[in-house]
Amino acid sequence: MTKTAADYSATGVESKIETILQVINTHASVKGYRLYHGKTEVEEVKSPSGMLAIFTGSKLVAKISEQSLNGRKRLVKSATKIEKHTSTVSINKFLKQYSRLVETPETYSIKVSEKEEQIQTARKEWTTLRDQAEAALLKYKETKGDFYKVK
Repeated sequence: MTKTAADYSATGVESKIETILQVINTHASVKGYRLYHGKTEVEEVKSPSGMLAIFTGSKLVAKISEQSLNGRKRLVKSATKIEKHTSTVSINKFLKQYSRLVETPETYSIKVSEKEEQIQTARKEWTTLRDQAEAALLKYKETKGDFYKVK
């Protein structure tokens, strides 16, 4: 799909940001992911009009229009990646660019749920124990050799 100049205008980018923030919030709530602003956990990523008192819609449009065309293209491209394939990596890349755009001192980020984090930790622990068990089995077989074979 070819992008037009209207897609990269400040209002076009703002509408894209609004829809993507809704996608991020619904994705996070469905998957049980945790949203952070800096080190503090938040309920949802605020839309540009509600993010800070300073950033009403027109002020965000002014911020977007200050960006270069390539900067706006990067923002739209990362938003489009979220639409096509929503993942924590694509969301975090977009949120980093979004935080840079609105000049917040701390960036938004998304992390997996606590249950998923426990599962990942248990899997890492299990793989290390499995590797240790395989090494012990090899040592046992090497020591045993053909001792029990009928001669």
